[in-house]
Amino acid sequence: MTYAALSRHPTYASAKSIVLFCNRTAYDFGSSTYLFDIVISDNKLRRILAPEHGLFADLEDQISVAHGSYKNIPVFSLYDKSVNFTFPADSCLENADLLLIDIPDVGVRYFTYISHVFALLKLVHLTDVPIPILLIDRPNPIGNKIEGTIINSNYSSFLGPEFMIHRHGLNLSSLYMWFIDK
Repeated sequence: MTYAALSRHPTYASAKSIVLFCNRTAYDFGSSTYLFDIVISDNKLRRILAPEHGLFADLEDQISVAHGSYKNIPVFSLYDKSVNFTFPADSCLENADLLLIDIPDVGVRYFTYISHVFALLKLVHLTDVPIPILLIDRPNPIGNKIEGTIINSNYSSFLGPEFMIHRHGLNLSSLYMWFIDK
């Protein structure tokens, strides 16, 4: 993954206050730099949103992730099991003019990072002043094969979004478009 073209993207270039949803997989191997460090060096990063497992993906599943900071940038957890919190607070997008997303998916519905993204998309949709979303797309690492059953709404949860099949076969942008269209 390389972020060399990011600074030339018009939406990124015009942004002054970015909220970034990612973890340590948002890494530029060409420059050996995390995406959050790149956005910090551009003086645009205002807030980092961390998924389940934390910013550095070092926590086990179902462990609450505390709020914190990284190089004086607030890091807000989107996962606090102690209060059953998995939906982002309205304040996480406060004063932002861009939501930048770079988070992996493994091609199956049990991967909670996608549930976090779906919640962020819903939050942006519900805000009075929606902000642009810039998604850094990644290929589906297990390919485009589709298999399994579609989860019934009675059994949907954070681990299984409503109407999603076990193995969805979509890349990230297609998966997000599916959510927006459903």
